[in-house]
Amino acid sequence: MVGQPTFTAADIATSADGARSVFVADMDNDGDMDIVSGSANDDAIAWYENDGGANPSFTAADIATSADGVKSVFVADMDNDGDMDIVSASYNDDAIAWYENDGAANPSWTAADIATSADGAHSVFVADMDNDGDMDIVSASVRDDAIAWYENDGAANPSWTAADIATSADGVMSVFAADMDNDGDLDIVSASYDDDAIAWYENDGGANPSFTAAD
Repeated sequence: MVGQPTFTAADIATSADGARSVFVADMDNDGDMDIVSGSANDDAIAWYENDGGANPSFTAADIATSADGVKSVFVADMDNDGDMDIVSASYNDDAIAWYENDGAANPSWTAADIATSADGAHSVFVADMDNDGDMDIVSASVRDDAIAWYENDGAANPSWTAADIATSADGVMSVFAADMDNDGDLDIVSASYDDDAIAWYENDGGANPSFTAAD
């Protein structure tokens, strides 16, 4: 059909053992899109540096090799310093972690746990949930049926305060944040495996928001 695009496949990596998640962003601030991956079987978070060519090639480098059973990665500027950091959810160690980008042309990352009790951590999403200008985190963890959020304190070296949004999202696998009711704040949508549910959680817009569930 005229005007329909065609796509040509090309492998970027074939050794991301049990690859589960990818995110695309400019990780080194050079104007092109790089790739971040999470692979569960080798516990690895890696990035693939785009060389910027018209037919780009990618150079792989590990960021972490101990994200035990990593299921999800998300990229955002978590400390408001102008570069892209990484947030992960790893299933086997129940961890939500972040990796601070040092901002170099060839960046390196420093890992720090945000939570280690997200039982069966499966999904993370990053957004400003309380409209205070910094990036918070929403997580889904399968084994405790929990959706939680982690409030960023906005410091140059941020810390996060955890609060449950739901503890009965049975086998929750995925979360997403968006303004579902056009009231200027970010709500949460979830998918949970064991109860076959798609649900949303309405943000009340407070400085310390609470969320109300509705299937």
